[in-house]
Amino acid sequence: MSGIFNSQTQRNVVNQYGLRSEFAHRINAHHVITIAGSFDLITNGTQRVLSGGYLFTRFRNKINRVFYPELMMQYQWFEVRGMEQKVAFTGNYRYRFIRTEKISLYAAAGIMMEYEKWGYTGVPAEKTAMLTNLEPIHIWGPRFNSYISYDHAINDKVDLDIAAYYTLRMEPNEGRRRIGYHARVSFKITEHLSFRTFMRYMYDFQPVVPVPTFWYNFNNELVYTF
Repeated sequence: MSGIFNSQTQRNVVNQYGLRSEFAHRINAHHVITIAGSFDLITNGTQRVLSGGYLFTRFRNKINRVFYPELMMQYQWFEVRGMEQKVAFTGNYRYRFIRTEKISLYAAAGIMMEYEKWGYTGVPAEKTAMLTNLEPIHIWGPRFNSYISYDHAINDKVDLDIAAYYTLRMEPNEGRRRIGYHARVSFKITEHLSFRTFMRYMYDFQPVVPVPTFWYNFNNELVYTF
């Protein structure tokens, strides 16, 4: 479980306060199920209070193998960018390049079936004034999904986690692409308490609504593990 403070760019300077929790359980030594959730309160400029968050479940099967499947289900909302709802079901195959006591390197690719509902809370005011139709936009269909991840236990106190993502909507004549990466550094304070810094960048080549194509998110978290 963690508590966060977040600052990011959008139409206004945005500050975010929230809680995250994550539970992982290994089944018969070769299967792992992870359940995670997040809820955020977001101050947008000096006036708005918005919300965001997600619920997430992942199952990895036969992780003792070099090449194995992972299945994921996700529900998400992020009002500050205009995404009112997202529901996604993902099936990937994950490949292990390296795994030692301190270093691991993986890559995965697969198909995501998703539904997104977008509004205009994240659209700059000057663009909103030019639009004649502000009805929510509904997007659904398959998306190619891929990522590469690197984890490094630098020493007994410091852990590093880096990942890069690429997704592509599988639509004729459209093909919306998103690329991004995250970097997370954790500093162990006590056996159960850590301080974590998390930076995430995302570039959306063709947003569903006219929000900025580039988006970043910066978190500082206190993490308690059981």
